[in-house]
Amino acid sequence: RSCPIFNWMFFGRIESGDIIWKKRMAYCAVRARSTAARAVCFALRRTTDFKLKEFASLYVAARLMLPKRLPQFFARQKPASSLSQLLLANQKWASEMQRSDPQFFTRHATQSTPKLMWIGCADSRVSANKVIGMPIGSLFVHRNVANVVNHTDFNCLSTIEYAVDRHRVEHIIVCGHYGCGGVQAALGQQRAGLADNWLRHIRDVRVKHAGALDKLEHAHERFDALCELNVIEQVRNVCATGTVQRAWERKQALAVHGWIYRLQDGLIRDLGVCVQSQSDVDKVYKTREA
Repeated sequence: RSCPIFNWMFFGRIESGDIIWKKRMAYCAVRARSTAARAVCFALRRTTDFKLKEFASLYVAARLMLPKRLPQFFARQKPASSLSQLLLANQKWASEMQRSDPQFFTRHATQSTPKLMWIGCADSRVSANKVIGMPIGSLFVHRNVANVVNHTDFNCLSTIEYAVDRHRVEHIIVCGHYGCGGVQAALGQQRAGLADNWLRHIRDVRVKHAGALDKLEHAHERFDALCELNVIEQVRNVCATGTVQRAWERKQALAVHGWIYRLQDGLIRDLGVCVQSQSDVDKVYKTREA
């Protein structure tokens, strides 16, 4: 409808008499760049079939409009500049990877054999592969708000099952981070909307360890301590899943670790939690108490 020629030919045809129609088709024949479109225009000047005229109008208008209008239309549909920069960055990255390792994409397209699973926070500042310097394809990753492992979260449980049973990962790393917004919300009394239901699990950790937290003098100490305790609790929750329990029963090599990342210096601290069997589960709090 934005094409004047199309409007003139098609939408004006009803009120136009046959003389006007013939003049219009003659004009379009001159304007038409295609020999076929020009021939149709001249031939249809003699017809009185309304349906045929309707079809011809669409055909000729399209031939007139496509060469000039479509490039302008698609130019207006370009993605926002910020997103287009992402696409350009992706092309650059793919080209660099192809140059450095010609078989990289072929290899990764046909196989996936990670030996590590990472359960981390959805915080954009903590990128699993980046912070431990691992290449693409080496980690099986699950992320959510405050790295919570909940027995009703089928997303997380399914990811653990796939990693353990299908990929047979040898290590599951639960990695939290200091300064976690989810832990901060659970430590305080502020509302977080729908996330309050999710953060209930961290508030349970806070209540469970209220005695130890209350002994800490400064608020930032309590904040850091709850970040650590949350990681340890989620390690316990991973160990309690049926998938991990069955893996240990069949003597599959599998260890669950608790780590925490500091945003201020980019360093990861091992909390000393490493569970390799059911008998180790009750020992996971000893490091924190010490």
